[in-house]
Amino acid sequence: MERRAWLEISLKTCLDNLKKIKRYTGRRVMACVKASCYGLGLQPLAGVLAEAADWFGVATVAEALKLRETGVAKPILVLGPVLPAEVEPALKKGITLTLFTRPMLKEISKKALRLGKPATVHVKVDTGMGRIGVRPDKTADFLTQVSQTAGVHLQGLFTHLATAESADKSYARYQLQQFHQVLKTPVASSIALKHVANSAGVLNLPEAWRPFDLVRVGLLLYGVYPEERLRHVLPLQCALAGYARIVFVKTVPAGSRLSYGATYTAERRSRIATLGLGYADGLRRGLSNRFHLTVQGRPVPIVGAICMDQTLINVTGVPAKCGDVVCFLKRGHVEEMARVLQTAPQEILCGLAAPRLEKVYRNSFCLKEKEVV
Repeated sequence: MERRAWLEISLKTCLDNLKKIKRYTGRRVMACVKASCYGLGLQPLAGVLAEAADWFGVATVAEALKLRETGVAKPILVLGPVLPAEVEPALKKGITLTLFTRPMLKEISKKALRLGKPATVHVKVDTGMGRIGVRPDKTADFLTQVSQTAGVHLQGLFTHLATAESADKSYARYQLQQFHQVLKTPVASSIALKHVANSAGVLNLPEAWRPFDLVRVGLLLYGVYPEERLRHVLPLQCALAGYARIVFVKTVPAGSRLSYGATYTAERRSRIATLGLGYADGLRRGLSNRFHLTVQGRPVPIVGAICMDQTLINVTGVPAKCGDVVCFLKRGHVEEMARVLQTAPQEILCGLAAPRLEKVYRNSFCLKEKEVV
């Protein structure tokens, strides 16, 4: 069967991007593969990234266990909070846990002693993100307690920047100052791994990784940037290409109103193509009447509301026909979609996890590579 809509992912490009990040920073790299590699598929990507990644980062214990099931033997850090029932399964698989509360410290110690297997932990400091972590003024006492707790190995200390991509770096630098204050405590100086920078920090805030031991990258692995203006800092290749097939073409008279809500009216006689692609495939409905796709190398506008299963594009002047392939995602599209929708590129990628959007993994791109890179 011919594919109606699919996403091509270049495995080699992801690996090449990871290697470029390592060379640029000179630091160990934690490949953040949470949410199934931001929706792009855990098993095929993790296996390739393991060639160069020093660590893997996930959001939950369930994700960590799935990563182990794929055969990944590299260290894995669960970056999010852990539930009591998840501690023992994690320790059995040698998974490193994020720690920031005394009740969880007690739980981890108890399970580690029962298993006869030390638990490795990284303590999270909340320097201003406001989600999870120990407050900076409470961290010294907490680190001391962790270091003295039986069955627990304090390996890492980290924080997360809330505004690393911003042109105004004042708040990020405030967070860094808070973290450096924590590092002045005696117990902190003996901790083996300290890490702060995410993808945005790698590009926009060198002081967030130069003094430390590793960087945590997710978005950059795929050649997608947290802000388009940061692209020049470290040129990477886009690892994604999205395609959909035209399933119907018609000519409509001037004045025709199209799709749900009749939000688009043809100003003149127009050729309208229907794509076998909709918001159930990850093409966000908020892009209706606000975004262009690519047909035969030419930009064509989305017209009318994007539907669950179909999208209309205006191909007037383009010799498009039923069965032709349209590029709906190429270099810069994820960032542009995020800008139009006033959201983060990560959210756009996660939307592409839609099961109906087939994922095709290649070592290099098969279709219209010039449109992608």
